[in-house]
Amino acid sequence: SYNKDIFFIIKDIKDKKNVLLEGLFVRIIADSDINDLELISLKEINKEEIIFEQGIKKEENRNQIKAITGKILHLDGDKRYSEKSSKYYQKMGINAVVKNVSEKRQPQIVYN
Repeated sequence: SYNKDIFFIIKDIKDKKNVLLEGLFVRIIADSDINDLELISLKEINKEEIIFEQGIKKEENRNQIKAITGKILHLDGDKRYSEKSSKYYQKMGINAVVKNVSEKRQPQIVYN
């Protein structure tokens, strides 16, 4: 990203100069000139994942103080984010049902 605060993976190569990007830790889609990209090491990715996990732990600790009721229905068209979200809901002790459903089918799932 502009300040190197979001890590992306290349989702698709549009042409010789442009690529479609997807956020690695946050749900975001963007496009970019391929020359503007910077390759990052696995070490940097792991470091960022640790920071992200620490943020989840911080929220987890805050949630222990509060009483949380209800249930979350999380429909997501991206399997990777569905799995990630489910993992974090469990870690935080949040009652959630996470389903991987294409955006096109989500209205049918909710209404039925």
